[in-house]
Amino acid sequence: MKTFKFGIIGAGEISSQTAAAIAAIPGCEIRVVMDKNPEAAADLAGRYKASHTANLEDVTGDSLIDAVYIATPHFLHADHACLAAAAGKHVFIEKPIAVSNDDALRIVRTCREKGVACATMFVNRWSGHAELARRLVQSGAIGNPITITYTYLQDRRETYFSRGVSGKARPTDWRGSRQKAGGGNLIMNGSHHIDLLMWMTGLNPIRATGEMGTFVHPVEVEDMLCATLRFNNGAIASLSTGTAAIGKGSTLFTLFGDKGQIDIPDFWAPAVKLFTIASGTGYATEQWHTLAVDISLNVRQAMIQESVSAIQNGKPLPSDGEAGRRCQQVINAIYESCLTNKAVDIAF
Repeated sequence: MKTFKFGIIGAGEISSQTAAAIAAIPGCEIRVVMDKNPEAAADLAGRYKASHTANLEDVTGDSLIDAVYIATPHFLHADHACLAAAAGKHVFIEKPIAVSNDDALRIVRTCREKGVACATMFVNRWSGHAELARRLVQSGAIGNPITITYTYLQDRRETYFSRGVSGKARPTDWRGSRQKAGGGNLIMNGSHHIDLLMWMTGLNPIRATGEMGTFVHPVEVEDMLCATLRFNNGAIASLSTGTAAIGKGSTLFTLFGDKGQIDIPDFWAPAVKLFTIASGTGYATEQWHTLAVDISLNVRQAMIQESVSAIQNGKPLPSDGEAGRRCQQVINAIYESCLTNKAVDIAF
């Protein structure tokens, strides 16, 4: 099978991780890196002997490129994705897929009309924690899901909004702009976890309520947010996310069912905890089980490799544009509730 060639649009922090993942996959290579900052494009391209450019057309117009990976500021995702799709390129797009619901739908429709694949980079689906939790839910180990608690709080100082997670990215203002970013930590990182809520349980949110505020950082987007979701089976979820957890962040993910619970206290720890009263699942009842998880897998590499294989073999993508669109709709329903002080119904 011929080499699968990528073009990269956007040479920021996350693109460095993706480029390394692509380069590690047999049969894949990076052909060109595009960024409006020529130095950034040249730096990333130079690590993988790829060409570099500041012109978008050098990527979309290259007949040898099979797919384009898009990691530009959120408000540019839709235009870049649709241009790539119109040029016949498969699209790999960072989360969130877009800022608005209309743009998310435009991406999905354009890719479908042009006959190209659209992959949303929900790489956390490939984490051992998420895969194990999903299998446990599907096996009936916790019965019917009834409540989910999700906490993802970070201690991000002001430099995060101007220079990224490392504090070393080139200065920019888009992360703190509601128009350009779409919001704060909910859309920036919580999009991963909103997706996991749906993917692990197989449930669809039908209503959202939320409250948010900007307490610490001099930005337009929220730095703390709390929300609730009601699901189609009646289950409820409580979400807390933000960047103003001064001193220490916190991550917690717990799925409660009517016959047990799954506890993921830390996505970086090699274990998931299970308590069950369900019989016939292979686990002793009325006691806690600590289940080992392999955390050595490069989830980004695994996601890209499986997606490329699906494209080459004409199979459905494991994390497609529709998943990105649905997640975007939930996120924007939460934001709408925060801004209107009303519950917002969600209909996919």
